[in-house]
This record gives sequence, structure tokens and C-alpha cells, in this order.
Amino acid sequence: MEQQEEVLVHVAKVVRALITSAKPPVELRAIVKDYMDVEGEPIPFRRLGYSNPQELLQHTQEFNFNCYGNQVFITAKYNAKTEHIVRMVRQQKASKSKSILKPKPTAQRALSQKSNHGPNFNNHQTRQQNYQQPQDGYCQKQAQYLQPNYLQQQQQQQQQQQYYQQIQQQYNQQRGRGDIDWNRQKEEQQRRERKVQEQAKRNKEIKEVDERLKQAKAKQEQELKDIIEQELRAKINKIEEESSKG
Repeated sequence: MEQQEEVLVHVAKVVRALITSAKPPVELRAIVKDYMDVEGEPIPFRRLGYSNPQELLQHTQEFNFNCYGNQVFITAKYNAKTEHIVRMVRQQKASKSKSILKPKPTAQRALSQKSNHGPNFNNHQTRQQNYQQPQDGYCQKQAQYLQPNYLQQQQQQQQQQQYYQQIQQQYNQQRGRGDIDWNRQKEEQQRRERKVQEQAKRNKEIKEVDERLKQAKAKQEQELKDIIEQELRAKINKIEEESSKG
């Protein structure tokens, strides 16, 4: 029991760390996949007696679950012991966002040129931007499907589908083996019960035979005893008759 509690605590810590490091909203299936990548093994819900990962995590009482259609999203409840870790992760994300928003040197040079050329430069730049707006919009829209993030998301979705298909196949195989093992155990139990019943029947028959043999032996001994007594009486009577005559 203590070992099971230790495993639950470890799983909860790993899942909480994965949720903290991920960008919300966080899907439960993404956490299951990340857990497999980090720990090298899936969440051990079957070994601990649960039907699925969500049931195991609900038992820890450290997470909240929200369902939208077929998707399940997970969030971690507030925990004072791990609050400092969450704060550090948020600060790191905030520092990264600040570095992204900081203007590049090329943008600074463009601003300085804009201030040096005066209002005519502004009008020329505005006309140039208006001319280029449709083309830029088309390029941005077209490039959205060619971005590495989009391709990575597609690959991750395919990998997740393959992973869950493998999990489903393993579950079906284990379930089939479990049914076979259960049937074997049931047949073995019935076989043992039949053996016990047959042995009890044989013991009863042996006991009855012994009882009949004892009764027959006692009857023979009684008959032999009666015969001996009759012969003794006959001899005694004969001796008494002969003594009376003499």
C-alpha cells in the first residue's frame, strides 16, 4: 500500500511539472504522451488498479478536468509547495516575450531614417505600404500553411493518433489474454472441485466397506464364541452324568 502511494505521488509530481511547462490549454492526451517521453513508460494506471489515466489522476485530488466534445483538458490545482516552480516558469516565459517584443536594429534604423526625411518620406512610405498590402496579406496567408509549426503540429497529431492506436491494440490484447486466463482459472477450479468430490465419495465408500467388514468379523467372533460355549456345556453335562452314575 505504501509503495502504491509513493507511485501516485511521483506520477502527480511529473504530471504537474508537465502541465506547468506547457502552454494552456493542456489536453490530457498530450500530457499522457509527454509522460511517456519523459519517464520512458506510460502512466501505470492498470498496475495500480485504475481503468484509465484520468481516473488515476482524479484519485490524487490534485487536478481539474474539463471536457469539450471528445477533448479532455487538465489543469493543476493550487499547491503552495510547488507555487515557486510555477512562478519561475512564468518569469522565464515573460522574459522570452519581452525579448521578442524588443525592436531589432534594422527597425531602429528605419525609424531614424523616417525622422530624418520629414513628412514627404511619410507620404511616400504610406503609398508604398498601401500598394504592397494585398501582396503581403496573400503571402502571409500562404506562408501560414508552410510554417514549420504547422507541419510540426500535423506530425505531432499523427504521432498521437498512432500512439493511441497502439495503446488501444495493447489494451485489447491484454483484455483478450485476461479473458483466456480467467477461463483457464475457472476450469482449473472446477477440476479441483470435482477431484475433491470424487475423493470424498471414495473415502465414504471405503469407510462403509470397513464398517461392514467390522460387523461381519464381530458376527463371526460371536458365533464362534457361542459354539465354544455350547461345546463346553455339553462336556460339562457329560462329565456330571458320568460322575452321578459312578
